[in-house]
Amino acid sequence: MTLFDECKDALSSDFHLLSLEEEKYVLEKFYKYPFEYGNINKTSNTINAFHFNELMKLIDEKEISSKVYILSDMKGIPIFKTNLLLALSKIDDISALSTKVFILGDGYLAQIVPKEPPIDIVRLLI
Repeated sequence: MTLFDECKDALSSDFHLLSLEEEKYVLEKFYKYPFEYGNINKTSNTINAFHFNELMKLIDEKEISSKVYILSDMKGIPIFKTNLLLALSKIDDISALSTKVFILGDGYLAQIVPKEPPIDIVRLLI
């Protein structure tokens, strides 16, 4: 069993592979964010940091969707859709996919990082 299969099993209650058309749409949104050396460029003036607690509040109040897309920089790992709360509860399975894993949500991009909380979150200013 591969790490992707283990991740898929861990998220099985809400795991959806994307069609090619959906992948194209997600990648267009993803590449609007600035990157440097394969990481979110947090010093860019086109984004601002977004705090984890703010994100959870917006999701709790249903102001933004909890639906997220998981993207890995590892070739051969497909983009998939899940729920942010489930993804956070299975963060170890998701982060095992690659050294760089991103969570694209409703108006934000997060990168899984080795700290608490385990994600850096940014929003586009434009």
